[in-house]
Amino acid sequence: MRQLVAALVVSLLIALPAAAAIEHQRGDLVRFGASVHIPEEMLVDGSVVVIGGTARVDGRVMQDVVAIGGGSWINGPVGGNVVAIGGRAVLEAKARVDGDVTGIGWGVEIHPDALVRGKTVDMGFPNFHWGRGRFTFYPRWGFLWHGMNVVAITALAVLLGALFPQALDNVAAAVGQQPGRSLLMGLLLALAFVPGMIFLILTIVGIPLIIVLFAALVAAWMLGYSGVALFIGRRITGEGRLGMIVEVLVGVVLLSLVRFLPVFGWLLGLVAALFGLGAVLDTRFGTRPTN
Repeated sequence: MRQLVAALVVSLLIALPAAAAIEHQRGDLVRFGASVHIPEEMLVDGSVVVIGGTARVDGRVMQDVVAIGGGSWINGPVGGNVVAIGGRAVLEAKARVDGDVTGIGWGVEIHPDALVRGKTVDMGFPNFHWGRGRFTFYPRWGFLWHGMNVVAITALAVLLGALFPQALDNVAAAVGQQPGRSLLMGLLLALAFVPGMIFLILTIVGIPLIIVLFAALVAAWMLGYSGVALFIGRRITGEGRLGMIVEVLVGVVLLSLVRFLPVFGWLLGLVAALFGLGAVLDTRFGTRPTN
């Protein structure tokens, strides 16, 4: 009898530290403006949602892992989907994902030993590699990347001007005729976007609608950016003197140069984006003239 009691005591002494080592997070884990790390000994029986930070998972997550404005780094089992919007979705050797893996912005990187039972959606920018001695004209990678962005945005803006001249004209008119209204509506849209994404994540609507809304926001930003460029180009060249395509080109070049300004460059770019988003919303994607 004493031997049985002693065996039970020894078993409890061994089991209790092991049980105490496992940290259990009940429900969803949501963080704003900060990164989250799920250590190897941690279990989350809900979803992990990070806004403005990185989600690092070495433990176990029973549902989804979503990072908006940051990356998702997975090195453990995930029972749902893995999503990174504005960052890279990285699956390391121990990653086991039962759902889909989606990377919007910087794409998806999957280790050969990782397992994904669902689909992989890679919507990242192309990667460019070069060896020593090549591209030495560019002093920094950021300069090269900015140049490629300017070329791509210019091409898209010119394409929008050629395919949808009336829509672009309506957006530019809204920026010029009601700048305060456009800025206010753009600011409200930007402020409502993140709470709206959180609401969709935490309800049964799910990830697919989030991807659709994110794509719509990107389309609205591009149309608004082109509209602001058209407005600026017309103010510089004189409306109707050189044609819409040339006016858009002049505006895009000026906006691109503004981004190189120290300190205030990014701020002016943000204000221009808010003007454009508000004008797109006010004109219903350029389908109606401003009131």
